[in-house]
Amino acid sequence: MIKKKIIKRAKKTLSTEIKEIQNLSKIFNDNFYRAVILLSKVKGRVIITGIGKSAHIGNKIAATLTSTGTPSYFIHPTEASHGDLGGIKKTDCVLAISNSGETSELNNIINYTKRFDIPLISISSNTKSLLNKNSTIGIVYKKPIEACPLNLAPTSSTTISLVIGDCLAMALLEFKGFNSSQFKNIHPGGNLGKDLKKISDIMHVGKSLPLAKETDKMTKTLITMTKKSFGCVGVISKGQKLPAIIYLAPFTSSGLARTGWKAFSENLLQRHERLVESGEMLPCILVMPDTFTSLGGNQFVDSPVLGNWSSWLSTDLKESIMERYSCSGKFGLVGKSSGGYGALYNALTKPGHWDAIASHSGDVGFETMFMPTFAETITHISRYGTPAKYVDAVMKAKKMSSDDFHTLMICAMAASYDPGEYDDSNPLGIQLPVDMDYCEINEERWSNWLNFDTLRLIDSNSSNLESLKLLFIDCGNLDQYGIQYGSRKLAARLSELGIKHTWEEFDGTHSGIDHRLDISLPLLSKSLMS
Repeated sequence: MIKKKIIKRAKKTLSTEIKEIQNLSKIFNDNFYRAVILLSKVKGRVIITGIGKSAHIGNKIAATLTSTGTPSYFIHPTEASHGDLGGIKKTDCVLAISNSGETSELNNIINYTKRFDIPLISISSNTKSLLNKNSTIGIVYKKPIEACPLNLAPTSSTTISLVIGDCLAMALLEFKGFNSSQFKNIHPGGNLGKDLKKISDIMHVGKSLPLAKETDKMTKTLITMTKKSFGCVGVISKGQKLPAIIYLAPFTSSGLARTGWKAFSENLLQRHERLVESGEMLPCILVMPDTFTSLGGNQFVDSPVLGNWSSWLSTDLKESIMERYSCSGKFGLVGKSSGGYGALYNALTKPGHWDAIASHSGDVGFETMFMPTFAETITHISRYGTPAKYVDAVMKAKKMSSDDFHTLMICAMAASYDPGEYDDSNPLGIQLPVDMDYCEINEERWSNWLNFDTLRLIDSNSSNLESLKLLFIDCGNLDQYGIQYGSRKLAARLSELGIKHTWEEFDGTHSGIDHRLDISLPLLSKSLMS
């Protein structure tokens, strides 16, 4: 009988807390979104505070935030009143936890944040509480039923606070682009650190290795083995490390698509193999990453909507290539259309990361490219009401029309160049640079687009191109998107600035120009091997 009562109480506790957690879905509103954005912009540290059981929860939240890339620490409200307030700086943000929101011990911290204009985020169950009323942002949950049979001991309420803290931390982690490599750097110990450890972390390298050349005599080889105390020796052949060329795909495509069979033609892998075998191209590592996004296209910039692709290219992808292959550490970028734009943009904005660039019909000259398309875009979107509703309809459609392709492309550009804030009416954060009723340009939004135009970036970032071993740009004279006009201006401006480059205008359109890779790939390989 006693055993049954114990099990029953335990199950009741579990079911109660599960039910209360399930009620939390209503907190994921504009306030929650604003809280994540605010936390992402904190230049100092996130200060967690709370009394009693909330203090224990606060310590755990602080630990989670710190281990996922957001420096945080816990300050006890009582200790804060006796001098620890000095640890809270104007560059910090305070996260206060109180189920009732009326915890008197928090008053001094509340007053301190108001006095010095320090952002205060609160987690409580009372919208009318002193804490919530004095918060910059208040995350308010429905007052829970405690799992305690006396309805006294904090149980459900502390679980809810912990869950909200985890939700904030994980949303913040993803928004900031925090990755496993960064996690490993600040978490080297325990099983987690062990699981993240790479061979390079434990292997011997450089002069510590017992290495001999093929031409070394046996006596010298034995001496090398003995000195290093490994009991073995490695023999080095004359093999060489190779540079890597990364191919950036055009809109609605991906590296995977360039591996497929093609009628009466060759895919990128076959082209690469042919060029190397014929001697036209020097051996290189060819990388074709899958860069497809939720909106189809990729401009290879950092975007809160589509992802931090520019940062990924220059860090994670390069690191992965170096770990997997015998790479020399020299990297080139080549791409067509959006991929060509991505190659040039990253060369301009990530100095020192790229050694050679080739852009085939890459987006440039936004005023001639995009402005003529905005009327058609909003006409198409207006049938659905908003960009978000349009995207939803396209994703559910059985077939995508040519109009859909171009409209989706503009939505992807907006998500790349001028992402808006998320809310219920705009869950994707897509905002167009034109008025939906009159097709009039919104100067502020359009200016945000132009800041990404390589034709504008060249004036302030041209010095970032000086170290390139190759800068190759081409475009067809009949390009459907008018890219030839922006490309001509860009080439002319490069010449004026004294930036060494190769510019070619060929007879053709924006389509069917893979044959141009026969020119760029050999040039890239030779420049990277020089």
